[in-house]
Amino acid sequence: MNSVEKQVALIALERRILRTICAGGIPREALDAAISELVGHAWRAPEHRIVWEALMRIPGADVASLSELLPAEATRMGFPDVNWESYFAADCSSTKELDAMVRQLLNGDPEVQ
Repeated sequence: MNSVEKQVALIALERRILRTICAGGIPREALDAAISELVGHAWRAPEHRIVWEALMRIPGADVASLSELLPAEATRMGFPDVNWESYFAADCSSTKELDAMVRQLLNGDPEVQ
């Protein structure tokens, strides 16, 4: 995998992690652990950075409220044009998958399983 392909794969991994966090279905404890690990991550895609920063501004919000709170927070931040539908689409990731994706992202290697 060349460096461009790797960057594209890492951006896709970022999106999948954010979708998993936003869409729900993961126990709160596992979400909190993943969020804690990602605190220092430098998001590659600008939209992902916006979604992350909006998430960090509403800590502890229940998943049911995120679909209303995140768009409102991003708008207050000056970014009203985030495609929120893609983040709230159902994701089939499990706690184990979320943990593995976070590790892959932080290691900078989208191919590690």
